[in-house]
Amino acid sequence: MQIRLLGLVDALAYWELRLQSLRDEPQAFSSSYETALALPEAEKLATFAHRTAGPDNFIVGAFNAEKLAGTAGFFRESGPKDRHKGMLWGMYVAPEARHRGTGQALLNRLIEQAKGIEGVEQIHLGVVTTQTAARKLYLRLGFKVYGTEPHALKMGQAYFDEDLMVLRLDQT
Repeated sequence: MQIRLLGLVDALAYWELRLQSLRDEPQAFSSSYETALALPEAEKLATFAHRTAGPDNFIVGAFNAEKLAGTAGFFRESGPKDRHKGMLWGMYVAPEARHRGTGQALLNRLIEQAKGIEGVEQIHLGVVTTQTAARKLYLRLGFKVYGTEPHALKMGQAYFDEDLMVLRLDQT
């Protein structure tokens, strides 16, 4: 398995995996499959280019035999009072790549990349409480829960709570 930063050459593979994640795990993401599917190609490319504009915005990808099998995104807050924080978003590992250390490898690479950004001191994330495997992985890597947002997401008549977590980079 190869873990690396994604670039423009990976845009199509990224969007295919992103759509799969939104279709297969809709309760895990605030974005919806239908909204992402409806985006014009030019907007998909522009969004991807912005999300990989490094060093403060990047996406890490896991490749299994040349096929993108997992992603995790990072962006740095831009305000003068919150630039010390970054956000982990869009973590997803395809079913065929799970239980092989793929998620941990993605996160380890993302954390190391974030540590290299001057002034970034912590990484935040939100994880739906029913996503037990992801939650356990985050805890194992040192993320700590600092709150729970009740009814963070709503699908139809179902609500999903979200644990808010943080990893202090000076403690890893």
